[in-house]
Amino acid sequence: MAWNAFYALGIVAVHDGRYDEAASWFGKAGQANSSSVGILLYAKACALALAGRLDEAATAAKQAMEVRPGLRMRLLSETGMAPSIAARFIEGARLLALPE
Repeated sequence: MAWNAFYALGIVAVHDGRYDEAASWFGKAGQANSSSVGILLYAKACALALAGRLDEAATAAKQAMEVRPGLRMRLLSETGMAPSIAARFIEGARLLALPE
């Protein structure tokens, strides 16, 4: 269950605009739960992009799309994420030109 806590801390960090910290939390969550690594890499990529770390973000996005090629930005709002937080992830995904 540790990955849930790490993921939640990452979401809070995104909400607060602490994107470097969010990327770190999403990385820890992925290490704790390999079955959800695709979405966690996607979240990490978005956070890195928002932090201005575009090279690292592109690498994480590529890994995410290799693990889960069907990932799309619309999944963020479909998972029940608060619209204001989903908007930040979508902004990061757009910086990386990830599929909508």
